[in-house]
Amino acid sequence: MSTPKIGLALSGGGSRAIAFHLGCLRALHELGVMDKVKVMSTVSGGSVIGALYAENQGSFSDFETSVHDILSRGLVRPSINKILTTTEGLRATFCWALLSIVNTFTFLVARLAWVISFLMPPTRRNEWRVTLAGAPIRRFASRTTILRRVFDEDVFKGKRFSDLCSNAPLLIVNAADLRTGSAFYYSANSSGSWRLGKLASNDVSLAQAVTASAAYPIFLPALDEKLAFDKKMVRVELKECR
Repeated sequence: MSTPKIGLALSGGGSRAIAFHLGCLRALHELGVMDKVKVMSTVSGGSVIGALYAENQGSFSDFETSVHDILSRGLVRPSINKILTTTEGLRATFCWALLSIVNTFTFLVARLAWVISFLMPPTRRNEWRVTLAGAPIRRFASRTTILRRVFDEDVFKGKRFSDLCSNAPLLIVNAADLRTGSAFYYSANSSGSWRLGKLASNDVSLAQAVTASAAYPIFLPALDEKLAFDKKMVRVELKECR
């Protein structure tokens, strides 16, 4: 009889999800089930602990210790530290101010065009209607990019999917693209979505994937990225998958 292959799904819920899943993984480890897990599909807080498990090269005790350290430190204090000691805080503030001005200007232009349209003949009114498609400027910095830096420098130490242990379960980190309304996934094999295709380069950092999976508007704005897919550049807004 062949050895069963198990897929494990880790749901979201912030730090509470990390703590909950740690208890579940410990129980499965003690039962010998984790050795049979071949795929681990994660979202939000589950992506944090899932990525930590997949990149752990030591014992389960080492993994458990690293998770305890993150839970005890939290992510708020390291984020504040990045704001005060790096340029991320200034970039996020500048980006917010710039987008506020652009969005306000776009809204006023659209309202003005709407008012003018009523002075036109009914057959030509649609020519003066302006569709608000969002700011043309990408949100290049925000609270979410600050969190990404915390993940990259303090949690995952710059590791990428190519650095994951070969004997670990295949990690699939899930997010959602606001622009296409489709699921977006990251894994060591390939990354992308069924609407946009696969990324041209799959050299993705764990911080990038986990941050995209954990972004929860309004608290954490969607991760606004311009990514290269096969023979095309596409702008995506990645957020927690729900």
